[in-house]
Amino acid sequence: MIDCVVVGTDHRLQSSDTALKAHLAHLARNHNFGLVAEECAADASTVAGQVASSLGVPHLPIDMTDAERKEAGIYDRLCIRPKMRFDPASGYQEEHVYLRHADGVRENFWLDKIEAITCEGQVLVVCGYLHLDPLSEKARRRRHRVTKTVFPEDLPGRIRFEVLD
Repeated sequence: MIDCVVVGTDHRLQSSDTALKAHLAHLARNHNFGLVAEECAADASTVAGQVASSLGVPHLPIDMTDAERKEAGIYDRLCIRPKMRFDPASGYQEEHVYLRHADGVRENFWLDKIEAITCEGQVLVVCGYLHLDPLSEKARRRRHRVTKTVFPEDLPGRIRFEVLD
């Protein structure tokens, strides 16, 4: 069993947002993280990676490569994901589209990667807000303990999403 703290956020904050970094550092002060896993590409530079480095723990990019998506049979579906609408006033996305099958395959892949790493302590998982509930539910079904959090706190009120197969 893994004890996970899952943070759902806006992807655009992951690369350089100082407030997100401060939030993750605050979580780290209150938890014993042995791994920071993140929905991002292997070569991405992120604030979660910086927090992992400051803690002296591994940072694990968990998103699938294009080759892995093709092998899993979800690449084409993800490429034609309906576009999101944006609110120009706030700069935040108004609507997301969650692809039940394709995103579900990705989330299971992420959990497989996390489970393959042996670490001491809890795991901090950073993902897009769209994945917060489905990923957390999948982790619970695998008998992991999950605590969910959102950053920024008002994100749920600003984002809607539609579920498609």
